[in-house]
Amino acid sequence: MPFPFRYVNRNGSAYVVSSGVSATAEAVIYSFPAHSFASRSYLGSVFVEIAQAVPAGAATTLPIVFETNGVQQAVTTYNGEALTVADLPGTGVYELWYNKQANRLQIMGV
Repeated sequence: MPFPFRYVNRNGSAYVVSSGVSATAEAVIYSFPAHSFASRSYLGSVFVEIAQAVPAGAATTLPIVFETNGVQQAVTTYNGEALTVADLPGTGVYELWYNKQANRLQIMGV
């Protein structure tokens, strides 16, 4: 398998599932299996299943960060604002827009 994510919708959309979550004083960090984002340039939507709840006691103002292979990527909302714990309604599947060249991972519709 060339990439460790699956395609859905007749091989048209990438889909990944979080494998863990942790909270620090700076962020809530969702972990994903190694290489879940393509190493080559990618531009398009990706469906992300958040399988773990935000850890109890995490401040609602903390930003949400995704991590794979030790590399972290901030998740944004509209206007480049950080996605925070308060913005995330819970576990489930979310659609995001990923632009590797612009270093942007934006959640859609929250």
